[in-house]
Amino acid sequence: MQTTNAIHMELPSCRYFPLLKRNDGVTQNEDVRYLQRLLNANGFSVTTDGGFGPKTQQAVINFQKQQQIVADGIVGPKTWNKLGVCSTIF
Repeated sequence: MQTTNAIHMELPSCRYFPLLKRNDGVTQNEDVRYLQRLLNANGFSVTTDGGFGPKTQQAVINFQKQQQIVADGIVGPKTWNKLGVCSTIF
């Protein structure tokens, strides 16, 4: 007799994800590029260029408002968690 068990994928802790915030410099960042892809997947259209400029910041704020978390434009543990990539349970 075969039984079925729910497969639970354990997400990494959000404390291992970087804190991201606006940076008008020209430095491109792979973490920001990942964030931009996640924002696009959630319906917030931004260019995936790796730069955390004003458009990415506004998309983050809009996402945070939609998720009913503090809308400060800074991507920390709560925002990463709402994006579904990590767990806030330590």
